[in-house]
Amino acid sequence: MRRLPMFELVKFLQCPYCRGKLKSMDLFIACTGCERKFTLFRHRPVLIRDDNELFPPSAYAASEGPPDRMIERRGRLRRLKRLLPSMSVNVAREGMLKRIVMEHGAEYKVILVLGCGNQTSQLQRQFTDDKTTFIFCDIDKNADIDIFCDAHDLPFKNEIFDGVISTAVLEHVMYPDKVVSEMHRILKQDGFVYSEIPFLQSVHEGAYDFTRYTLQGHRRLFEYFKEVDAGMVAGPGTALLWSIVDFSRAVMPTLKLSALAGIMMRIAFFWVKYFDILLKNKPIAIDACSCSYFCGIRSLERRTANEISDTYGGNPVNHLQ
Repeated sequence: MRRLPMFELVKFLQCPYCRGKLKSMDLFIACTGCERKFTLFRHRPVLIRDDNELFPPSAYAASEGPPDRMIERRGRLRRLKRLLPSMSVNVAREGMLKRIVMEHGAEYKVILVLGCGNQTSQLQRQFTDDKTTFIFCDIDKNADIDIFCDAHDLPFKNEIFDGVISTAVLEHVMYPDKVVSEMHRILKQDGFVYSEIPFLQSVHEGAYDFTRYTLQGHRRLFEYFKEVDAGMVAGPGTALLWSIVDFSRAVMPTLKLSALAGIMMRIAFFWVKYFDILLKNKPIAIDACSCSYFCGIRSLERRTANEISDTYGGNPVNHLQ
């Protein structure tokens, strides 16, 4: 897996205001069209418009990070979470990414990881050759990224990427349809998309958690993509584990007891999620999944509502309800 230095990265970029060409300077990125300058945060460009309501560029320029006390507290929480069993399994991603490598490894050379968080090490295990170049972007200050940007207004040229990977991202954006339209715009003809979105899952990321989708809703969202595969990422076992943990938190009278109860239930019932490995191909389980995936190829033709409806492969009993 290869990551681009800044002088190569700018070849993929365009100004989020005028769509003009960008050039890299020592302390900022400049637009050759409207002459706007974009600052760097932790040596990475912040290509976000000033009118962004949730994440204005000024939030990145204000400081180089949170106070030391907050950093220390976050570090303790991360270390604690690493000691606890995971809240979910993923029965799809590794297999789908391997499939992408095997079927399209020679073709798909530049892949955008949208809302990447800290997925670098995981993707390095999947894409071991130097032919595949990754560009990582996110709006989170703490993400391991190449650029900071807003998924609603991606600062990339048209039809520039061979693939887009978006996992647990679209539930955190205000307008998912607009983000998917941006994915479509930046993908080359026959470029692929791999997306994961939660369905039966409690709120995470607090105030920045907006949306949930059924698998059919996930398909509708990517109606301008030809479906390669779609199905369950995490099933009813994971959904049940989230519910048990959050129920135990909700009934506690104080925040400290709530946090303790959540930890205890997570340790006591973590094994429930492994039922998803056995249930991943069962229609009833797919209808009760915690998270679904969609893998598709960019198309210029929209799938009709009837075509999407005909793809339903869930619980047959639901047709009678």
